[in-house]
Amino acid sequence: MSNGQTLTQPSPAEIENAPRWAQLLYAENPNYFQVEKEYQAYYRTHVFKKDNHVRYYRFWKKLFINHIDEQGFINVKQPPSDRVSSTAQTCYGNWSIVGPIQVYDANGDPSRSQANVYCIDQSKSDSTILFCGTESGEIYKSIDHGDTWFNVSLNLEYSGSYSNIGVRTIAIHPTNPDIIYFSSNQLIGKSVNGGLTWDYVYNHGNSWWNFNAEKIVFHP
Repeated sequence: MSNGQTLTQPSPAEIENAPRWAQLLYAENPNYFQVEKEYQAYYRTHVFKKDNHVRYYRFWKKLFINHIDEQGFINVKQPPSDRVSSTAQTCYGNWSIVGPIQVYDANGDPSRSQANVYCIDQSKSDSTILFCGTESGEIYKSIDHGDTWFNVSLNLEYSGSYSNIGVRTIAIHPTNPDIIYFSSNQLIGKSVNGGLTWDYVYNHGNSWWNFNAEKIVFHP
């Protein structure tokens, strides 16, 4: 299986001193259900910290969440080669990077690594305004049709017994671009001032099983 990210495990010494959920994660054939249950149990009694183990866990889960079998093990099924070759097409075009240029790691520090954009929305009432959510759990805003982007979530705290696997979906109010909602796994956040500040309006972190909002829709 080919993926955009490469998962690199920490040193054996780090794994030996890691929490039990992380040791299960680094096993040769990790069981998703066991890892998830231990992860949630651990952060019910420990302060959440976005360290390298959490970062690895987030990437691992993002890559394989759709390939977990009934027993909780990873089972990646490759499509038949004839199907791939018959539907493959070559596309051409001129593309340029507009951002986000400055990205941040799991600890909120500036990073040189890539941060995949998970979701994006454009205001229906003001087309100059766009918001996007990234793999590292950050939110970026553009006020010039997407030509430039700046971070609006550096002061947003990710804490509690839940798993942060990035901002999964983001939605701008259809008539008021200052109102924005986003979902980050077991949390739903809201801003009423264009992203200057955020509040959590839903937290499902008290349960070991996951709540994932993949789409947010405003009622007419």
